[in-house]
Amino acid sequence: MLRWAFAGGLVAIAVDLSDLFLMNLLDLGGVRSYQRFDKLPDLPSMATFLIVVLRWRGPARTLAVLLFAYRMAGLLLFELTGQRELLLLFPNLFEFWFLAVAALPHWQP
Repeated sequence: MLRWAFAGGLVAIAVDLSDLFLMNLLDLGGVRSYQRFDKLPDLPSMATFLIVVLRWRGPARTLAVLLFAYRMAGLLLFELTGQRELLLLFPNLFEFWFLAVAALPHWQP
């Protein structure tokens, strides 16, 4: 991700989603709260996304940092309260914005 932002971002998101499919495929069970289980491993990849974002300039960077802060606020509130509905109010728009901006150098009209 640090070198190839778009490709790395796609791989990071695919790996993040793989635990959900593996958990259902292998019927691992024993996980009382998938949301809590899944959010902690997301933090290193999101921090890496943020490192890349901080290299950007202009409005794309500003919006990405705001979306990151918004998501982190939602995750913190979720961890404090355990209310899953908060994850709907604080969706992970940060990663989608990251991919959109990282894809721009690869798009040629």
